[in-house]
Amino acid sequence: MDALKAADKSAFDAMYRAEQLKAHETAVALFSDYAKNGEKGELKTFAAKTLPTLEQHLAEVQKMKVAL
Repeated sequence: MDALKAADKSAFDAMYRAEQLKAHETAVALFSDYAKNGEKGELKTFAAKTLPTLEQHLAEVQKMKVAL
């Protein structure tokens, strides 16, 4: 956050996209792993239900990266 706050206008968008990309990649990896390998129960079910949404968000962030 501090780096984004301090970034000048020309660097902000690129820094923001890079951080969003890393965050979404991490989230997809964590949820995917737990959906496949996690202990049975509500948390595993939640991970499996939420994963498609996270994957969609990751795809949108990846499009932003290419488009700009």
